[in-house]
Amino acid sequence: MRNWLITTFLCISLFAAGCKAPQVPPEVQEAEVQEHNLWRAGGAEYAPEDYQKYSESYREAKNKLIKERAKFIWFRKYEPVEIAFKNLLDSGEKILEKIQKEKEIKSNRITSQLTGFKSRIDSIKDLCLMVSDGTDARFNLMHAEVLMREVDLLHQKGDLEAAEKKLEEISFSIKDAEDLVLSGLGRYIDRKITGTWKKWVEETLSESRKKGIVVIIVSKFERKLSVYKKGKPLGTYDIGLARNGLADKLHAGDYATPEGKYRIIKKLPSSRYYKALMINYPNREDEKKFNLAKKKGLVPSGVSIGSLIEIHGGGNDSLTDGCISLENDDIDKIFNLVEVGTPVTIVGAIGNLNKISLMIKGL
Repeated sequence: MRNWLITTFLCISLFAAGCKAPQVPPEVQEAEVQEHNLWRAGGAEYAPEDYQKYSESYREAKNKLIKERAKFIWFRKYEPVEIAFKNLLDSGEKILEKIQKEKEIKSNRITSQLTGFKSRIDSIKDLCLMVSDGTDARFNLMHAEVLMREVDLLHQKGDLEAAEKKLEEISFSIKDAEDLVLSGLGRYIDRKITGTWKKWVEETLSESRKKGIVVIIVSKFERKLSVYKKGKPLGTYDIGLARNGLADKLHAGDYATPEGKYRIIKKLPSSRYYKALMINYPNREDEKKFNLAKKKGLVPSGVSIGSLIEIHGGGNDSLTDGCISLENDDIDKIFNLVEVGTPVTIVGAIGNLNKISLMIKGL
Protein backbone atom coordinates (compact mmCIF):
# COMPACT_ATOMS: atom_id res chain seq x y z
CA MET A 1 0.00 0.00 0.00
CA ARG A 2 2.79 2.39 0.97
CA ASN A 3 4.81 1.63 -2.19
CA TRP A 4 1.73 2.19 -4.30
CA LEU A 5 1.19 5.62 -2.75
CA ILE A 6 4.82 6.60 -3.37
CA THR A 7 4.59 5.48 -6.98
CA THR A 8 1.36 7.36 -7.46
CA PHE A 9 2.92 10.49 -5.93
CA LEU A 10 5.90 10.28 -8.24
CA CYS A 11 3.75 9.92 -11.30
CA ILE A 12 1.62 12.87 -10.31
CA SER A 13 4.72 14.98 -9.64
CA LEU A 14 6.23 14.08 -12.98
CA PHE A 15 3.02 14.86 -14.73
CA ALA A 16 2.81 18.20 -12.91
CA ALA A 17 6.31 19.00 -14.05
CA GLY A 18 5.40 18.15 -17.59
CA CYS A 19 7.67 15.10 -17.34
CA LYS A 20 10.65 17.41 -18.18
CA ALA A 21 13.78 17.88 -16.06
CA PRO A 22 14.78 21.52 -15.33
CA GLN A 23 17.36 22.77 -17.87
CA VAL A 24 20.92 23.53 -16.80
CA PRO A 25 21.52 27.26 -17.31
CA PRO A 26 23.51 28.06 -20.51
CA GLU A 27 25.83 30.18 -18.38
CA VAL A 28 27.43 26.95 -17.13
CA GLN A 29 28.75 26.10 -20.60
CA GLU A 30 29.78 29.72 -21.20
CA ALA A 31 31.72 29.73 -17.94
CA GLU A 32 33.59 26.56 -18.92
CA VAL A 33 34.71 28.23 -22.13
CA GLN A 34 35.59 31.43 -20.29
CA GLU A 35 37.61 29.62 -17.63
CA HIS A 36 39.66 27.90 -20.33
CA ASN A 37 40.20 31.21 -22.15
CA LEU A 38 41.37 32.89 -18.96
CA TRP A 39 43.86 30.10 -18.38
CA ARG A 40 45.17 30.34 -21.95
CA ALA A 41 45.38 34.13 -21.72
CA GLY A 42 47.69 33.83 -18.71
CA GLY A 43 45.37 34.84 -15.91
CA ALA A 44 47.72 33.39 -13.30
CA GLU A 45 50.57 35.57 -14.66
CA TYR A 46 48.87 38.84 -15.52
CA ALA A 47 46.10 39.01 -12.85
CA PRO A 48 47.11 36.42 -10.22
CA GLU A 49 44.92 37.65 -7.34
CA ASP A 50 41.82 38.19 -9.48
CA TYR A 51 42.34 34.89 -11.27
CA GLN A 52 42.67 33.02 -7.96
CA LYS A 53 39.40 34.53 -6.69
CA TYR A 54 37.77 33.66 -10.00
CA SER A 55 38.95 30.05 -9.74
CA GLU A 56 37.55 29.78 -6.21
CA SER A 57 34.21 31.23 -7.34
CA TYR A 58 34.18 28.85 -10.30
CA ARG A 59 34.66 25.85 -7.98
CA GLU A 60 31.89 27.09 -5.68
CA ALA A 61 29.49 27.54 -8.63
CA LYS A 62 30.36 24.06 -9.92
CA ASN A 63 29.70 22.61 -6.49
CA LYS A 64 26.25 24.23 -6.45
CA LEU A 65 25.57 22.70 -9.85
CA ILE A 66 26.67 19.27 -8.67
CA LYS A 67 24.44 19.48 -5.58
CA GLU A 68 21.40 20.41 -7.66
CA ARG A 69 22.07 17.63 -10.12
CA ALA A 70 22.21 15.15 -7.22
CA LYS A 71 18.60 15.94 -6.33
CA PHE A 72 15.52 14.29 -7.81
CA ILE A 73 14.52 15.98 -11.04
CA TRP A 74 11.36 17.60 -9.64
CA PHE A 75 13.37 19.00 -6.67
CA ARG A 76 16.09 20.70 -8.75
CA LYS A 77 16.22 24.50 -8.70
CA TYR A 78 18.83 26.06 -10.95
CA GLU A 79 18.06 29.71 -10.23
CA PRO A 80 20.85 30.05 -7.58
CA VAL A 81 23.22 28.22 -9.93
CA GLU A 82 22.32 30.58 -12.76
CA ILE A 83 22.98 33.62 -10.58
CA ALA A 84 26.36 32.23 -9.44
CA PHE A 85 27.53 31.59 -13.01
CA LYS A 86 26.26 34.95 -14.25
CA ASN A 87 28.30 36.69 -11.54
CA LEU A 88 31.24 34.51 -12.48
CA LEU A 89 30.98 35.48 -16.15
CA ASP A 90 30.86 39.18 -15.24
CA SER A 91 34.01 38.94 -13.14
CA GLY A 92 35.71 36.86 -15.83
CA GLU A 93 35.06 39.53 -18.47
CA LYS A 94 36.68 42.15 -16.23
CA ILE A 95 39.69 39.91 -15.68
CA LEU A 96 40.06 39.34 -19.42
CA GLU A 97 40.03 43.11 -19.97
CA LYS A 98 42.67 43.53 -17.28
CA ILE A 99 44.83 40.82 -18.83
CA GLN A 100 44.63 42.47 -22.25
CA LYS A 101 45.65 45.83 -20.77
CA GLU A 102 48.58 44.24 -18.92
CA LYS A 103 49.65 42.45 -22.09
CA GLU A 104 49.47 45.67 -24.05
CA ILE A 105 51.60 47.45 -21.46
CA LYS A 106 54.15 44.62 -21.46
CA SER A 107 54.16 44.44 -25.25
CA ASN A 108 54.84 48.18 -25.52
CA ARG A 109 57.55 47.87 -22.89
CA ILE A 110 59.25 45.09 -24.86
CA THR A 111 59.08 47.13 -28.08
CA SER A 112 60.51 50.16 -26.30
CA GLN A 113 63.36 48.16 -24.78
CA LEU A 114 64.24 46.58 -28.12
CA THR A 115 64.38 50.04 -29.68
CA GLY A 116 66.60 51.28 -26.86
CA PHE A 117 68.88 48.25 -27.14
CA LYS A 118 69.29 48.78 -30.88
CA SER A 119 70.30 52.40 -30.31
CA ARG A 120 72.84 51.39 -27.65
CA ILE A 121 74.26 48.64 -29.87
CA ASP A 122 74.69 51.07 -32.77
CA SER A 123 76.51 53.53 -30.51
CA ILE A 124 78.79 50.85 -29.09
CA LYS A 125 79.56 49.58 -32.60
CA ASP A 126 80.79 53.06 -33.51
CA LEU A 127 82.95 53.14 -30.40
CA CYS A 128 84.31 49.65 -31.15
CA LEU A 129 85.84 51.02 -34.32
CA MET A 130 87.94 53.33 -32.15
CA VAL A 131 89.24 50.59 -29.87
CA SER A 132 92.39 48.70 -30.79
CA ASP A 133 90.87 45.27 -30.32
CA GLY A 134 87.13 45.37 -29.94
CA THR A 135 86.69 41.70 -30.79
CA ASP A 136 85.23 40.69 -27.43
CA ALA A 137 82.92 43.69 -27.38
CA ARG A 138 81.72 42.96 -30.91
CA PHE A 139 81.10 39.31 -29.98
CA ASN A 140 78.88 40.43 -27.10
CA LEU A 141 77.00 42.75 -29.44
CA MET A 142 76.47 39.94 -31.98
CA HIS A 143 75.11 37.74 -29.18
CA ALA A 144 72.77 40.55 -28.13
CA GLU A 145 71.50 40.94 -31.71
CA VAL A 146 70.78 37.20 -31.99
CA LEU A 147 68.81 37.37 -28.75
CA MET A 148 66.92 40.40 -30.02
CA ARG A 149 65.74 38.43 -33.03
CA GLU A 150 64.58 35.65 -30.70
CA VAL A 151 62.71 38.18 -28.57
CA ASP A 152 61.06 39.62 -31.66
CA LEU A 153 59.79 36.16 -32.65
CA LEU A 154 58.51 35.43 -29.13
CA HIS A 155 56.87 38.84 -29.09
CA GLN A 156 55.08 38.13 -32.36
CA LYS A 157 53.87 34.78 -31.00
CA GLY A 158 52.53 36.49 -27.89
CA ASP A 159 54.88 34.73 -25.46
CA LEU A 160 55.62 37.92 -23.57
CA GLU A 161 56.97 36.26 -20.42
CA ALA A 162 59.66 34.38 -22.35
CA ALA A 163 60.43 37.54 -24.34
CA GLU A 164 61.02 39.55 -21.16
CA LYS A 165 63.39 36.93 -19.78
CA LYS A 166 65.43 37.14 -22.98
CA LEU A 167 65.55 40.93 -22.58
CA GLU A 168 67.53 40.46 -19.38
CA GLU A 169 70.14 38.41 -21.26
CA ILE A 170 70.37 41.12 -23.92
CA SER A 171 70.94 43.76 -21.27
CA PHE A 172 73.81 41.75 -19.75
CA SER A 173 75.49 41.23 -23.15
CA ILE A 174 75.26 44.93 -24.00
CA LYS A 175 76.59 45.91 -20.57
CA ASP A 176 79.58 43.59 -21.02
CA ALA A 177 80.30 45.17 -24.40
CA GLU A 178 80.01 48.66 -22.89
CA ASP A 179 82.44 47.80 -20.11
CA LEU A 180 84.99 46.46 -22.60
CA VAL A 181 84.75 49.58 -24.76
CA LEU A 182 84.86 51.97 -21.82
CA SER A 183 87.98 50.28 -20.49
CA GLY A 184 89.71 51.44 -23.67
CA LEU A 185 88.03 54.82 -24.11
CA GLY A 186 87.18 55.87 -20.58
CA ARG A 187 90.03 58.37 -20.65
CA TYR A 188 88.06 60.53 -23.04
CA ILE A 189 85.48 61.37 -20.37
CA ASP A 190 88.00 61.73 -17.56
CA ARG A 191 88.01 65.44 -16.70
CA LYS A 192 91.52 65.28 -15.30
CA ILE A 193 92.95 63.79 -18.49
CA THR A 194 90.93 65.97 -20.89
CA GLY A 195 91.88 68.97 -18.76
CA THR A 196 95.57 68.08 -19.17
CA TRP A 197 95.18 67.81 -22.94
CA LYS A 198 93.52 71.21 -23.06
CA LYS A 199 96.31 72.70 -20.93
CA TRP A 200 99.00 71.28 -23.25
CA VAL A 201 97.29 72.77 -26.32
CA GLU A 202 96.89 76.18 -24.67
CA GLU A 203 100.55 76.21 -23.57
CA THR A 204 101.73 75.25 -27.05
CA LEU A 205 99.65 77.94 -28.74
CA SER A 206 100.82 80.47 -26.17
CA GLU A 207 104.44 79.58 -26.96
CA SER A 208 103.69 80.01 -30.66
CA ARG A 209 102.22 83.47 -30.07
CA LYS A 210 104.96 84.68 -27.73
CA LYS A 211 107.91 83.43 -29.81
CA GLY A 212 106.27 83.85 -33.22
CA ILE A 213 107.16 80.27 -34.09
CA VAL A 214 105.52 77.36 -35.91
CA VAL A 215 104.00 74.60 -33.76
CA ILE A 216 102.18 71.35 -34.51
CA ILE A 217 99.14 70.09 -32.63
CA VAL A 218 97.81 66.58 -33.22
CA SER A 219 94.34 65.48 -32.07
CA LYS A 220 94.22 61.70 -32.23
CA PHE A 221 90.47 61.27 -32.00
CA GLU A 222 89.69 63.89 -34.65
CA ARG A 223 92.61 62.40 -36.64
CA LYS A 224 93.82 65.86 -37.51
CA LEU A 225 97.23 67.53 -37.53
CA SER A 226 97.15 71.32 -37.35
CA VAL A 227 100.02 73.71 -38.00
CA TYR A 228 100.08 77.13 -36.32
CA LYS A 229 102.36 80.14 -36.60
CA LYS A 230 102.23 82.98 -34.10
CA GLY A 231 99.20 81.19 -32.65
CA LYS A 232 97.26 81.35 -35.92
CA PRO A 233 96.35 78.29 -38.01
CA LEU A 234 98.24 77.68 -41.24
CA GLY A 235 96.61 74.41 -42.20
CA THR A 236 94.93 71.25 -40.95
CA TYR A 237 95.57 67.78 -42.39
CA ASP A 238 94.04 64.33 -42.09
CA ILE A 239 96.24 61.74 -40.39
CA GLY A 240 96.37 58.00 -39.89
CA LEU A 241 97.19 56.16 -36.67
CA ALA A 242 98.03 52.59 -35.72
CA ARG A 243 95.27 50.12 -34.75
CA ASN A 244 95.66 51.16 -31.10
CA GLY A 245 96.27 54.80 -31.92
CA LEU A 246 93.70 56.26 -29.55
CA ALA A 247 95.45 54.74 -26.55
CA ASP A 248 98.39 56.46 -24.86
CA LYS A 249 101.64 54.74 -25.76
CA LEU A 250 103.09 52.77 -22.86
CA HIS A 251 105.73 50.45 -24.34
CA ALA A 252 107.21 49.13 -27.56
CA GLY A 253 104.87 47.04 -29.67
CA ASP A 254 101.58 48.31 -28.21
CA TYR A 255 100.59 50.00 -31.50
CA ALA A 256 99.65 53.12 -29.57
CA THR A 257 100.51 56.75 -30.34
CA PRO A 258 102.12 58.72 -27.50
CA GLU A 259 100.54 61.78 -25.91
CA GLY A 260 102.48 64.71 -24.59
CA LYS A 261 104.57 67.76 -25.46
CA TYR A 262 107.44 66.90 -27.78
CA ARG A 263 109.83 68.53 -30.24
CA ILE A 264 111.13 67.60 -33.65
CA ILE A 265 114.65 66.20 -33.26
CA LYS A 266 115.35 65.15 -36.85
CA LYS A 267 114.09 65.91 -40.35
CA LEU A 268 114.40 63.00 -42.75
CA PRO A 269 114.02 64.14 -46.38
CA SER A 270 114.05 60.50 -47.46
CA SER A 271 112.72 57.62 -45.42
CA ARG A 272 110.83 54.35 -45.64
CA TYR A 273 107.63 56.41 -45.66
CA TYR A 274 108.64 59.15 -48.10
CA LYS A 275 109.62 61.94 -45.67
CA ALA A 276 109.60 61.93 -41.88
CA LEU A 277 109.84 64.19 -38.84
CA MET A 278 111.17 62.35 -35.78
CA ILE A 279 110.05 63.52 -32.33
CA ASN A 280 111.77 63.09 -28.98
CA TYR A 281 109.78 60.12 -27.75
CA PRO A 282 110.40 58.92 -25.08
CA ASN A 283 110.89 62.09 -23.06
CA ARG A 284 111.25 62.25 -19.27
CA GLU A 285 107.52 62.13 -18.65
CA ASP A 286 107.23 59.03 -20.85
CA GLU A 287 110.04 57.33 -18.94
CA LYS A 288 108.39 58.10 -15.58
CA LYS A 289 105.09 56.71 -16.84
CA PHE A 290 106.79 53.59 -18.23
CA ASN A 291 108.67 52.86 -14.99
CA LEU A 292 105.51 53.31 -12.91
CA ALA A 293 103.54 50.99 -15.21
CA LYS A 294 106.33 48.43 -15.00
CA LYS A 295 106.15 48.44 -11.19
CA LYS A 296 102.41 47.89 -11.41
CA GLY A 297 102.91 44.94 -13.73
CA LEU A 298 101.24 46.66 -16.69
CA VAL A 299 104.24 46.15 -18.97
CA PRO A 300 105.17 42.64 -20.19
CA SER A 301 108.49 41.29 -18.95
CA GLY A 302 111.44 42.14 -21.19
CA VAL A 303 109.57 44.81 -23.16
CA SER A 304 111.24 48.21 -23.65
CA ILE A 305 109.67 51.66 -23.74
CA GLY A 306 110.08 51.95 -27.50
CA SER A 307 111.34 54.80 -29.71
CA LEU A 308 111.47 56.15 -33.28
CA ILE A 309 108.08 57.87 -33.27
CA GLU A 310 107.64 59.95 -36.41
CA ILE A 311 105.29 62.12 -38.37
CA HIS A 312 105.73 60.67 -41.84
CA GLY A 313 104.25 60.31 -45.31
CA GLY A 314 103.14 57.16 -47.06
CA GLY A 315 99.41 57.87 -46.82
CA ASN A 316 96.94 58.43 -43.99
CA ASP A 317 95.71 54.84 -44.12
CA SER A 318 96.74 54.06 -40.52
CA LEU A 319 99.41 51.54 -41.58
CA THR A 320 101.79 52.52 -38.79
CA ASP A 321 103.04 50.97 -35.57
CA GLY A 322 102.44 54.05 -33.46
CA CYS A 323 103.53 56.93 -35.66
CA ILE A 324 101.41 59.61 -37.32
CA SER A 325 101.01 59.22 -41.07
CA LEU A 326 99.98 61.74 -43.74
CA GLU A 327 99.53 61.90 -47.48
CA ASN A 328 102.80 62.69 -49.24
CA ASP A 329 101.55 66.06 -50.51
CA ASP A 330 100.68 67.05 -46.95
CA ILE A 331 104.02 65.99 -45.43
CA ASP A 332 105.72 68.04 -48.17
CA LYS A 333 103.87 71.19 -47.03
CA ILE A 334 104.57 70.57 -43.33
CA PHE A 335 108.19 69.56 -43.94
CA ASN A 336 108.96 72.96 -45.40
CA LEU A 337 107.29 74.84 -42.51
CA VAL A 338 109.07 73.22 -39.57
CA GLU A 339 112.61 72.85 -38.32
CA VAL A 340 114.46 70.87 -35.68
CA GLY A 341 113.12 72.07 -32.32
CA THR A 342 109.58 72.78 -33.54
CA PRO A 343 107.12 71.94 -30.72
CA VAL A 344 104.75 69.00 -31.39
CA THR A 345 101.90 68.48 -28.96
CA ILE A 346 99.87 65.26 -29.25
CA VAL A 347 96.57 64.91 -27.38
CA GLY A 348 93.74 62.40 -27.32
CA ALA A 349 91.16 65.06 -28.11
CA ILE A 350 90.70 68.79 -27.76
CA GLY A 351 88.14 70.00 -25.23
CA ASN A 352 85.98 68.21 -22.64
CA LEU A 353 83.01 67.80 -24.98
CA ASN A 354 84.82 65.78 -27.64
CA LYS A 355 82.80 63.34 -29.77
CA ILE A 356 83.85 60.24 -27.83
CA SER A 357 82.76 61.87 -24.58
CA LEU A 358 79.36 62.69 -26.04
CA MET A 359 78.97 59.19 -27.51
CA ILE A 360 79.86 57.52 -24.21
CA LYS A 361 77.53 59.77 -22.23
CA GLY A 362 74.78 58.93 -24.71
CA LEU A 363 74.89 55.22 -23.89
